[in-house]
Amino acid sequence: MLITKILRRLLSLVLVATAGVVGLTASPALAANCDLSPASACLKNSATAHVAVVNYWCWDRFDWYKQLEVMPCAPGTSTEVAPFGNVNDDVDAFRADANCITKGQGTRNALPFSVNRDRRNQGSEWYKIFDVDSFLITEKNCFPPTGLHATSSNQSSITIAWNPIPGADYKVYVNGVYPGGNAFVYGNNGTVSSYTRYNLTAGTTYTFAVTMVRGSIETTKSGSISVTTGALPPAPWQYNTQRQLKNAQSGLCLVVQGTADGSQAFMHDCSVPYADQLWVTRAGNGGGTEIANANSGMCLVSPYWFDFGVTQTYCDIYPDSKWVVLDTGPTYRLQNLNSGQCLVGSTVFAYNATMAPCSSSQDQKWSQR
Repeated sequence: MLITKILRRLLSLVLVATAGVVGLTASPALAANCDLSPASACLKNSATAHVAVVNYWCWDRFDWYKQLEVMPCAPGTSTEVAPFGNVNDDVDAFRADANCITKGQGTRNALPFSVNRDRRNQGSEWYKIFDVDSFLITEKNCFPPTGLHATSSNQSSITIAWNPIPGADYKVYVNGVYPGGNAFVYGNNGTVSSYTRYNLTAGTTYTFAVTMVRGSIETTKSGSISVTTGALPPAPWQYNTQRQLKNAQSGLCLVVQGTADGSQAFMHDCSVPYADQLWVTRAGNGGGTEIANANSGMCLVSPYWFDFGVTQTYCDIYPDSKWVVLDTGPTYRLQNLNSGQCLVGSTVFAYNATMAPCSSSQDQKWSQR
């Protein structure tokens, strides 16, 4: 039996995989012993398989084996690798890929055997099966990465991470689509397992999923996660620029029609920013803040008593035409410096704006647009 094995080893071939094409080359010291043509006839049972196999190992052999096989590679490496799609006879090992379950069956001394290598959450391995008569990979089931989670986010970017898989690379899918570019993540032998997506929209939810990639193989997607970017901070109240004043409760805008002194301020549709709906908040004469109408040039003024219509009048030094902007946004209250009361917008179209003691009521809250 040993003599037969030695003769079989003398006919071993080196299988070289280049760009998916298999070239067969006789082992350097044994070229004269393979007289079959073409050279592929020296390989038995060339059919289909799913993962690579290796003809022998470069270490863990007795010295006489090494002399016989004329080892062409350094200790700790493997050689004579057959690519996907081959059944090899007289093989010594096969590769169980990272994060995959790999199953195979073969014969050794005419007796059948099977193997099942589970490499989930582990890197690839070369699994030694030692001089079998034939071997075929029957199943390979690879799994996506696990532990997907968000590590950070802000208004324009999100960073995600997952459990690393030694020897694997990854594809990241954003909202179900692989965007290319740096969404292909090189794992760098298990040291990189994160991805940052930039140039996102504030206050928007994005979904992420990851696949494992090894060569031409890509797994199914991992379970997805949803992450929302941060909202933009509220815009500060704008001074010295023309803006509509929109009421938070009614959605209507403050307007004064005409240029007459004493004209009432009332609520109107905001869809068209006419000049009489535009107001400029600015430093006032004699201190304080004025709110001036862009059409009339007059200032918003409040009577001392509450629940009375707000009007426009000539901008002057008197405190009833001066205001204080309260709160930090995104909506604000406008408090009259003279009365200490706040501007109230009616919920009814064309109804007058009024004054009331300041509170947290939505009809006292305004935004600029």
